[in-house]
Amino acid sequence: MFVIGLIALALFLIGTVALLSFSGPTPDEGAARSQERTKAYAELQAENKMRLETFAWADKAKGSVQIPIDLAIQLTLPRLQNKQPTPADPIIVAAQVAAPEPAASPEAGATPSAEPIAAEPAASEPTPMPATP
Repeated sequence: MFVIGLIALALFLIGTVALLSFSGPTPDEGAARSQERTKAYAELQAENKMRLETFAWADKAKGSVQIPIDLAIQLTLPRLQNKQPTPADPIIVAAQVAAPEPAASPEAGATPSAEPIAAEPAASEPTPMPATP
């Protein structure tokens, strides 16, 4: 009984795949859809070209207009070229670590001394805590 069910299921899947693979669009439908897409693309390009090259009202109620892109570039470019860059906002770090102060540099013409520099105590050494009353 189980074997018959598997065979029936396999035949059903093979039939479904065959039906779906042969039920695609006919060549005439594909050509018609291709022509529709080509026409829609040409209309979109024409509309975009018109918007980039003509004057029109963008929002008449607000008084905003659309101008040709070449004129917009000519009007905007000098203003941007004359504008000085502004510094970025400072970076805020949640917990700033205090950096050790740099050692004083020797004066010009002075010779460095041969005295050893005292090392700071290692971090593993315990620091004494103040006494509490």
